[in-house]
Amino acid sequence: MRFPDGTKMQSMPMVTTIISQQSKEKYGFLLIAKQEAFLAKLCTGTSWEFSQNLLLDYLPKNSSTSLRSAIMKIQSSKFPGKPVFHSVDHAWGSNNGVNFIFISENEAEAQMFIAGLVPYIRDTLGVDNLRPFSKDAVKHHTNSVFDQTSKQFFLTTDIWIHHS
Repeated sequence: MRFPDGTKMQSMPMVTTIISQQSKEKYGFLLIAKQEAFLAKLCTGTSWEFSQNLLLDYLPKNSSTSLRSAIMKIQSSKFPGKPVFHSVDHAWGSNNGVNFIFISENEAEAQMFIAGLVPYIRDTLGVDNLRPFSKDAVKHHTNSVFDQTSKQFFLTTDIWIHHS
């Protein structure tokens, strides 16, 4: 089951449908253990490059994909067919912070995408999709590009090194 923010959930039977008390206790401990194991693997990264974090779900003209959906579609190179990010959401108590949740095995790739989100969105979705980012962030990344072949970010001043 998928929710709008990209979070995936697993359906579990209601505890009230389990008959014996012993099974209820065992089931409860199992769920707690699974949750703790999952939470232990999660990492968080935050970006402050947004003008308004409420624009994560903004749909640009002639587009059916929000920024949040586009970010959640970024595929992991370590786990093909799986997204890099587990969830993307507003940073609590902030108007422009966005938290990215990912598993520890994707940390290097996730941090790379967080740092290069502006050039990634610009080079894959187009300039119209940069509205959620601050003007300073867009200006800061003017000389950055995303190479879709190598899935890496480069400064345009360093491209001659990359292609030599």
